Amino acid sequence: MHLETSSWPEIEDEAPTTALVPVGSTEQRGPHAPVGTDTIIAR
Repeated sequence: MHLETSSWPEIEDEAPTTALVPVGSTEQRGPHAPVGTDTIIAR
């Protein structure tokens, strides 16, 4: 799973079995958008 391309509902589903180590800008958006939107746009 890649944090930046996952929506927060997808992350929430995986949270019990996944360690999340955010590197760079990550923030919750709407349930349809990946949390790494800012990083993706900058790239």
